[in-house]
Amino acid sequence: MIDRPVLSRAEAGATAHAAPADSLAGRMNTLAALAAAAAGGGACLISWQRATGGGAAYAPADPRWEPALWAILGMLSRQGAAADGPGGGAMLRMSAAEVALRCGRALPVQTRLEAYGVSASASPTAYASVVMLVAHGVLPAQSEALLQLVRRQALAEIELSEEAASLWFWRDRAATTAERLAAERTAARRERGASGRVERAFAAALKLGPRKRWAGLGRLFAATGPFAAWIVAVADGGGGAPRLAAASARSLAGALSLEGPSALADAMRRRITIVRGAGARRAGAFLEDRLLANFAGYLCLPLEGGAIALATAAPLEAAARERVEALAARLGPVTGGWAAAEHAARLRELVRALGLRLFGAAEAERARIARDLHDDQAQLLAAAHLALEGGRDEARAIFERLEAELRIRLRELRPAELGQRTLGAALRTELDRLAAAGMDTQLKGVAAANRLPQSVRQVCYQAAREALANIVRHARATRAEILVERAAGVARLTVGDNGRGIEPGAQAAGGMGLGGLAERLQFLGGTMRVESSRGMTRLVAEIPLE
Repeated sequence: MIDRPVLSRAEAGATAHAAPADSLAGRMNTLAALAAAAAGGGACLISWQRATGGGAAYAPADPRWEPALWAILGMLSRQGAAADGPGGGAMLRMSAAEVALRCGRALPVQTRLEAYGVSASASPTAYASVVMLVAHGVLPAQSEALLQLVRRQALAEIELSEEAASLWFWRDRAATTAERLAAERTAARRERGASGRVERAFAAALKLGPRKRWAGLGRLFAATGPFAAWIVAVADGGGGAPRLAAASARSLAGALSLEGPSALADAMRRRITIVRGAGARRAGAFLEDRLLANFAGYLCLPLEGGAIALATAAPLEAAARERVEALAARLGPVTGGWAAAEHAARLRELVRALGLRLFGAAEAERARIARDLHDDQAQLLAAAHLALEGGRDEARAIFERLEAELRIRLRELRPAELGQRTLGAALRTELDRLAAAGMDTQLKGVAAANRLPQSVRQVCYQAAREALANIVRHARATRAEILVERAAGVARLTVGDNGRGIEPGAQAAGGMGLGGLAERLQFLGGTMRVESSRGMTRLVAEIPLE
């Protein structure tokens, strides 16, 4: 006895995909039954192997015949292996005595039986083996003819089965290919449709006017998907917080501040798409989480020069996100150009405003100089004219006073420069001039003054000169003091006196000459304030150190 393969009476193999039912096993069982009947009450075993699997069929159906049939098949297999290999056309014939000797105990009957076997190939990947037990007394020629007839029919059945399997395989492959092609055509149509929508939106964006372009952009994005609300933010261009450009509702525009933790600002800064669903918004990390709390979700999409928030009434689908991201990429050069043009326009307006303010300050300074010359120098010139008609000593005194006054005016008109001096020394010199006129003076914070940056020292010196000039011209004071401090990232200059104070409306009207000083400090990012009451005036100027 030999170990036989584990084969069922049905087809043992299976393909990767579900194939139609193969009737080869049924046909082989029928063939084995006909062969057993023709063998005069004997038995028949047909074993086959092909690319998709193997199988076996035997008759009669009584399982007691199996051991003897499989034993004889094993002998046939060994004989074929010794000759040409599996399915190599081996032949086997055993007399009744040999069958009784080798398989007698395995036979279910005591009838004398002869054994015949043959194996042959149907193709390079398929072969069949036939074993028959024939009743003793049947002519050998008849037995061999029956064996060859069964062999040929078994091979024909295998060939037919392989052709059917091949036909099914190619039909399945054709159907799969057709499905794939149909899916690709559908995807291509969808992609062409999405691309067409993007191009139409791009063409529409090019037609938007400057005044409503950001609102039009929001509506274009909202039309690409199920978006119920939108907010557009634009970069400042100067590194500051972005500004709100447009929104689908006034309530959204009025309630959002981009100064705090904003998803729009974060998407713009990090150049990423931020998607916020209901679960993520519970944390309230962004201002938009509360502002858009009535919506199922929203996403913030970065644009060139800005960002847009789009809110949905239903959970956001991946296809909708892909569409708006594709549109943002296509409109990038357009939105970037809009933002750059608006930033340039704001810069032009700022330059224009600064130019007007500087022109106004220059005109005010000219008017002040004219007033001073008229009020002071005109009186001295009139006195000199009268002196010329009088004595020489009186005329000389008037002209000396006129010369001194003119020198003072020229010094005031000359730009204030520190030169190689320290700020403390320069301020001390200015106070000494007041002290020479009989005024008590005091300077505090010399060490702090000398440690200030050069540009800040120059501004402090100019501010101090302007304040001291006002004290001399208007305050009627007997004491003046200067304090320089450095704290909290700013330099603070305080100039005070004990004069009559500033008359109501004098500073606003520009009579004190402090408007130009305030504007210069503002250009540098600084501030100036004047505190005044009867018997006290204090000017405080603060200049940032960075």
